[in-house]
Amino acid sequence: MSPSENDCEAVARTALEVAWKALAQLREESDIAANVATRSILSAFAAVIDAERTADKEFKARNPGRDCHGHHVDAHHIVATALTFADSLDSSVHPHSVAGARVLSFAAACKALDAHAAMKDALDEPPGLYGAHSIPDLLKLSGTL
Repeated sequence: MSPSENDCEAVARTALEVAWKALAQLREESDIAANVATRSILSAFAAVIDAERTADKEFKARNPGRDCHGHHVDAHHIVATALTFADSLDSSVHPHSVAGARVLSFAAACKALDAHAAMKDALDEPPGLYGAHSIPDLLKLSGTL
């Protein structure tokens, strides 16, 4: 048995609200240290995961003896959406907003840049290091070389 679409939407909205609340420190401090901001964002992820787990437990409790599936909550998209609404959050904000998708695209681009830098570093190291010899082959496969 799976939760209804309305139930999943309600859980996503609850998750967005708790993520937004967990990010309060980002809104309240204009000159926040990067490590503190990172902890705040990780707290938002934890809040979303907790909201999903709580909803799953409640759903299973309402349906005893049945094989229940959990709610699917896209924590990355919800936290990204919460990050885009720094000043206020109202009920019209969709948990999977376009603004949140843009933040995720930015994060994916950063991840790709970091991966590229790591590959370049590995190629610059002495060839005896573990794995460095296979990187040119991987680059050829990916079309980079």
